[in-house]
Amino acid sequence: MGLGRVAGIGANEQSATKMQGFHRENMLIIIEEMAGVHPAAVTALKNTCTGENNLILGVGNPDSEYDQLHQFATLMGCRAYRISAFDHPNVVLKTTVIEGAVTIPSIDSRKLEYGVDSPLYLSRVRGITPNKSETTLIKKS
Repeated sequence: MGLGRVAGIGANEQSATKMQGFHRENMLIIIEEMAGVHPAAVTALKNTCTGENNLILGVGNPDSEYDQLHQFATLMGCRAYRISAFDHPNVVLKTTVIEGAVTIPSIDSRKLEYGVDSPLYLSRVRGITPNKSETTLIKKS
């Protein structure tokens, strides 16, 4: 059985109450675009996965070392896999296998627009977590 859930986050909630309380023997929670998910939602979902066969799959492009995707990937027991745009079938096979997905021209365009060392290029093309976001006001250094 599949179940989708969208829930708001209350002011000052450390764990999103509306995302808690569902339990199954076998459960896979998929958090899409996890980098932008509110920390209270991630906390609620992590604490909901209490069963032996309860798993969380977080996917997306990392924005910085401080976003929820990167933080989740560093947890003990979590396996992180980096997938680059260069690994996509459209790029590897040099033909459109999946309509609307990444292409060699789109990679080239991002290279020209952002530069290969920019946080956006690293994140969106290479799948590498930049140590700062594109809009960082105060730099880590």
